[in-house]
Amino acid sequence: MKNYLENISEVVPRIIRSSKIRNTLYSLLGLFVFQFTNALVILIIARKITVLEYGQLVSIKAFVNILIVLANFGFDSWFLARANFFENYKFIWLDLFSKKIKLLIIFFLSGLLFTYFLFDNQTYPEIIFFLLGGSLIFDSLLQSIFTLQRVVGKFVSIFYLQISYSIILFITVLLIPKYGNSLLIFCLIKVLISILSVFFGFYRLNKEHGIKIINYKKNSLSKKLNIWTFYIADISAVFYERIDIFLISIFIGVSGNEIYGPAISIIFFSFFLPNAIYYVVLPLLSTNYKNYINLKNNSFIKIALTQLTIQFFFGILVYIFIKLFTQPIIIILFGSKYVESLTILQNLAIIPMIKYLNFGLGAIITSSNNQKIRTNIMISSAVINFLLNLLLIRIIGIQGAIISYIISELFLMSFYTYYSVKILRNKP
Repeated sequence: MKNYLENISEVVPRIIRSSKIRNTLYSLLGLFVFQFTNALVILIIARKITVLEYGQLVSIKAFVNILIVLANFGFDSWFLARANFFENYKFIWLDLFSKKIKLLIIFFLSGLLFTYFLFDNQTYPEIIFFLLGGSLIFDSLLQSIFTLQRVVGKFVSIFYLQISYSIILFITVLLIPKYGNSLLIFCLIKVLISILSVFFGFYRLNKEHGIKIINYKKNSLSKKLNIWTFYIADISAVFYERIDIFLISIFIGVSGNEIYGPAISIIFFSFFLPNAIYYVVLPLLSTNYKNYINLKNNSFIKIALTQLTIQFFFGILVYIFIKLFTQPIIIILFGSKYVESLTILQNLAIIPMIKYLNFGLGAIITSSNNQKIRTNIMISSAVINFLLNLLLIRIIGIQGAIISYIISELFLMSFYTYYSVKILRNKP
C-alpha cells in the first residue's frame, strides 16, 4: 500500500507538470477568458448605450471584421498549421506580419472612405468607426503575436497577456457612465487597451526572441508559400458569420441591427460551449484515428459518437431554454429597451441545435485528416449564405437573414453527416 501511494505521488505531479497538458490548459483557459470577456463587455456596454448606438456598434464590428479577414490573407491560420515545417519561421512571420500591417491600413482607410461617401452616416458614424475599427485592427495584430507565441511554445506568456487584457477591459467598462457619450468613451478605452497590449506583446517578442519590427529588413520568403487555401477558408468563415449583419446595415439601416443585433449576439454567445467541447475532443479524436485505420480499434467510433450525442443533447437544451425563456434572456442580458428582439430570438432558437451538431460532425471530419473536404463544404455554404442573404434581405428584411442562416446550417449538416458516416464506416 505504501509503495502504491508513493507511485501515485510521483505520477500525479508528473502528469500535472507535463508540458503538453499544461500548455493545453493554459491555451484553453486563456482563450475562453479572452473571448468570454469580450462577449460580456458587449452585453455590459449594451445596457449603457442607446438602442441606436448598439445598432451602430454591431454594424461597424461586422464590417470591420470582414475588412480584417480580407487583409489577413490567411496569415494566422497558415502559420499555426505550417510554421513548424520551416526552420526560418520567425523571419517568415515577420515578412507576413509586415504585409498584414500594410494591408490592414489600406483596407481600413478604404472602409473609412466607404462610410464617409457611400454608407449611411447614422449607421456608420465616422468617429466611432475610426476608434472601434482601430481597436479591432490592433486586436487582430495582437492575435498574430499570439500565433507566433503559440508556435514557439510560450503559452504562459499568452495566458497572462490575455488575462491582463480581459481584467483591465472588464473593470474599465464597468466604470463607464450610463448614456451620455458612453459609446465614444468605450471605443476610446478599447483602442487604448488594444494598442498598449500590442506594444507589450512586441516587447515580449523582442525580449524572448529578439524580434524587432522596426529594424526588420524586407525579404521575399512569403512569396513561395501557398496560403491561398487558408485565405479562402478564413474569408468563407467570416462571410458566413458576419455577412447577414453587414447586409442588414446596408439594405435596412441601423434600425435593422438594433433589432437583429441582440438576438444574433445571444445565439453567438451560446456557441462557447460547443466550441469548448470541440477543442477538447479534437486532439482525442485525432489520436485515436490512426488506431482506427491501422488496427481497426473502435475507440475512435465510440468517442466520435459520444461527443456527437453530447453536442446534440446540449443543442436541444439550449433550443428549449431559448424558446421557454426568450423574454427573460433579452431583458436580463440587454435590458427592457431591446424587447423588439424577442421575436427574432424566437425564430433563431433552432440555430444552436443544428450548430452544436455541426461542431460534433466537423470534429469527426477534421480529426480524420479530411480538413480539405470540410473547407470545401464551408466555402459552398458561405456562398449559399451570401447569395440567400443578398436576395432575401432585400425582399423580406430581417426574416430573410434568419431563413438564410437556417438553410445554410442545414446545408452544412447534410454534407457533414454524409462524410462523417463514410469516415465512421472506414471509407474516408
